[in-house]
Amino acid sequence: MRRLSVATRTVVGVPPRGWWSRLVRALGPDGRTAWLFLTPALVAYLVFGFYPIILSFILSFTNFSFRHNGLFNPVTGQINTIDWIGFQNYLTILRKATTEVIPTALWTLIFAFVTVALNTVAGVALALILNKKDLRGKWFYRTALILPWAAPSVVTIQVWSGLFESRFGAVNKLLGLLGVAPITWFQDAEWAKLAIFIVNLWLGFPFMMSAALGTLQSIPSELYEAARVDGATGFKQLRHITLPLLGNAFIPIIVSSISYNINNFGVIFLLTGGGPPMRGSDAGGTDILISWAFKVGVQSTAQAYGIGSAVAVVLFFVTMAVSMVNVRFTGALRDR
Repeated sequence: MRRLSVATRTVVGVPPRGWWSRLVRALGPDGRTAWLFLTPALVAYLVFGFYPIILSFILSFTNFSFRHNGLFNPVTGQINTIDWIGFQNYLTILRKATTEVIPTALWTLIFAFVTVALNTVAGVALALILNKKDLRGKWFYRTALILPWAAPSVVTIQVWSGLFESRFGAVNKLLGLLGVAPITWFQDAEWAKLAIFIVNLWLGFPFMMSAALGTLQSIPSELYEAARVDGATGFKQLRHITLPLLGNAFIPIIVSSISYNINNFGVIFLLTGGGPPMRGSDAGGTDILISWAFKVGVQSTAQAYGIGSAVAVVLFFVTMAVSMVNVRFTGALRDR
């Protein structure tokens, strides 16, 4: 039988085959409309997502810094050249492995996983309470509990920073009424980390609560009615119906939340500034990888953008590796 051309196969309704055929379909009338709608998002991704990644990767192999920025130096009368130095920036990071890289990377992972765990437990617990049909004033509670998420996070973090202030903060005032000595929240690394977990819990649980509440309301009531007929207690219904169905919906949310918190620069920078300072280390006691890269590349006197870019590249691969492991073992992207 003679093979049909791409055009003929399309006319007679036979699906075309091969990459060229797929391209023809993509550029056809329906495909052009789809690409028209996709173009703004693709352009935004290329400019604000793909381009910074490629630029950081390139700069990580250069000595780009305050002294080597490609600009004219009026003092020397010469151009501050940017030189290609190969893997030197990565070797510099490697030499700091035991003092800065490994401790900061471990804290980054602990921060991300513990934050997501706390937010998930708190959000699901509150959603289970708010989903009860006989709960009075549920709309008031739902509105009140969503406010921490609705308020701008920058403002919220600044408010919490004042609450944790060592001398005049409301938290220490309350602890004093309970007979507890004032805590230097931001001068001790361990207390500062606890403050970060508290603030991030306040910022994050409303999202998890909303997601869990939406999932709970989509579970058919017939499942619970059948379980009650079979004599299942409330705990068994929670264990065998609610939590499994919640898990199916929550796994992708948890995976994306972990990736987000690995790069959660805002709460670290605004609450503790990465501090307190650690002796013999450029990284502070609460710095995660992204805030450490910012310190090295922007806040330091040398403004070593090349080294900061190298740290950012390392962080990119760490985030990608953690996400791939999560997706692999949780099946977050698997068709269900």
